[in-house]
Amino acid sequence: MSTIWFTADTHFSHSNIIKFCHRPFMGIRLHDQKLIEAWNRHVALNDTIYHLGDLGFGSPSYLAGIVSQLNGKKHLILGNHDKSNRLKRMADLFESIEVYKEIKVFDKDIDGHRHIVLFHYPIESWSRKFHGSWHLHGHTHNSESLRVVPGRLNVGVDLHGYKPISFSKVRSLINAQFK
Repeated sequence: MSTIWFTADTHFSHSNIIKFCHRPFMGIRLHDQKLIEAWNRHVALNDTIYHLGDLGFGSPSYLAGIVSQLNGKKHLILGNHDKSNRLKRMADLFESIEVYKEIKVFDKDIDGHRHIVLFHYPIESWSRKFHGSWHLHGHTHNSESLRVVPGRLNVGVDLHGYKPISFSKVRSLINAQFK
């Protein structure tokens, strides 16, 4: 059985991200290598992964080389740093590229499908929020200034050990918000 994963804000080839977000890597090449290794250690080839924006910087060929190394059936939700000229060359490496996406994932806790809103930016009110839906986002990195909104979760790498997180981990983290 395949697993569903989520991540955001990898910022491949963005050397300033190490300084801006205090990432524990000595240089951008090591940063990129460690994020690729962590991704592939968790995500299997047949798993589905949603990247919620700010994939990376650099030349289209360099970024395409990174994406081609990453396991899983990849869906990209565009972030503020995802430039269309870079992504045009990589469209065939993704199952989908969208600005906003709503998905349904089977959730054993409700014995049915969980509605999830995927968007790069955190939003206060989302589709079906008052009917048990969740909102997953990136963009804010390791910022603690964002208030907790039950049902909303930042899936960015800065908050999750520089690796994607599974749907079951998302469920656990969101359930803890309601306690």
